[in-house]
Amino acid sequence: MKPIAVAKQRIDLVDMLRGFSLLGIILAHFCNQYYAGAEPPGHEHFNIQNGLDQGLQLFHDIFIFGKFYTIFSFLFGLSFAIQLLNAKEKGQSFIGRFAWRLVLLFAIGFLHQLFYRGDILTIYAVLGFILLLFYKAGNKVLLIVSFFFLFNGPGIILRTIEFVRISNQPAQTQSLQPVASDTTHNRMQDEATVYYNLVKQGDYKQIARLNISNEFQAKLEFQVFSGRLFVTLGLFLLGLYMGRNKVFENFPHYKKKIKKWFWLSVAISIFALVIYGVFGESLFLSFNIYSLLASVLIDIHYISFSMVYAGGFLLLAQRAKAGNFLAGLAPLGRMGLTTYLVQTIFGLLLFYGYGFNQLGEIGNSFSFAAGIIFFILQVYICKWWMKNYHYGPFEWIWRSLTYLKVQPWRKKINPPC
Repeated sequence: MKPIAVAKQRIDLVDMLRGFSLLGIILAHFCNQYYAGAEPPGHEHFNIQNGLDQGLQLFHDIFIFGKFYTIFSFLFGLSFAIQLLNAKEKGQSFIGRFAWRLVLLFAIGFLHQLFYRGDILTIYAVLGFILLLFYKAGNKVLLIVSFFFLFNGPGIILRTIEFVRISNQPAQTQSLQPVASDTTHNRMQDEATVYYNLVKQGDYKQIARLNISNEFQAKLEFQVFSGRLFVTLGLFLLGLYMGRNKVFENFPHYKKKIKKWFWLSVAISIFALVIYGVFGESLFLSFNIYSLLASVLIDIHYISFSMVYAGGFLLLAQRAKAGNFLAGLAPLGRMGLTTYLVQTIFGLLLFYGYGFNQLGEIGNSFSFAAGIIFFILQVYICKWWMKNYHYGPFEWIWRSLTYLKVQPWRKKINPPC
């Protein structure tokens, strides 16, 4: 990249990486066609209509699913650290304002939840308050705690306890487990069928009601059961650690370490893929020590693969030609909230019944193409927008409400002489 001021380089790298993560997020959402839930009976693999769709689904499962939300989450913690450092430098109070900022984020996420049950902003807002508890923690404590959550330490402990509990049960008691499991499975299938039909019918009122009642609780249960809640908190804390230590600001100094982490992550990711490729889903068909270890390996795989993407992207951005090309993602990254929400608007209009009703009507090949085309449009629109405005529309609203004062929006562009 062209020589730029250190502070600006830090911000550009962060925004570029955020823009890159939003590419993965839109592809993940478009593969799922913004359904964000279990497929109902009769609509299994609704996004697969041919061999290309099947191949793209495999590509999504290996290279996209669970990989990009991690980068997006990490950058939230990093932004928190940047805001904290900026406030300290200016001698401003920070905690109270940031807490109010989180309340506003939860409100935005709540409105988003009314339309889309896969909203992540409400989760970010809640975890943001936990992040506040660590802003004075020492670096060593912060790093240890972040890695404990990052690799789903609580999830590993809970699975181990459950494994021990079931292993110690009498055989007769263990045989009753599938019955209860089948009952729960049937209930979940019925609920999935109801929701799928509501989406196809475009019944917004019913969708919104379920999104706030049943689906919000289901999302929280999924976050805990899958370990995403713990991993996201770990990513927040890691972002806080790296922001506090000015890793992006002094990137050349940390370049060798990032390279080491990158290649280590590549090795771990390949190892995990080989193990899963050899044993496949058979690892999870029975609840034994091997399935327990496999679940841990999957958690590690998601994080290591995300590190491959993030590290590879940052290292590539240091090269002149590649850096200049990737810099085009920076405006989109600066408008991360707007980009994320507008992607939802487009996705719902394309797939839901009150829009073009394409849920289950098109396969991955069309969905991926639509997502990529829309993302490219966003890149160019955001580039134009940031030339003329200080903030994206939703960022401007969020910032104005944070400071309880209308913020400057349109840039003053001097006319050519």
